[in-house]
Amino acid sequence: SIEQAEARVAEIDEVFCEPAYFERTSPDEVKILEAERTSLQREVAKLTSEWESAEEEIG
Repeated sequence: SIEQAEARVAEIDEVFCEPAYFERTSPDEVKILEAERTSLQREVAKLTSEWESAEEEIG
């Protein structure tokens, strides 16, 4: 759902904001989280677009 994806993006953002996160985390782990975040943002955009289209059809 949109809410779940947005919540997960917020969780990832919190992790990225932790002090010294990037210094203590391997680049591979960072890339995995970055990829997950990007994928979730695309999903949110797609679902939001679908929702808006459905609202327009309903009137």
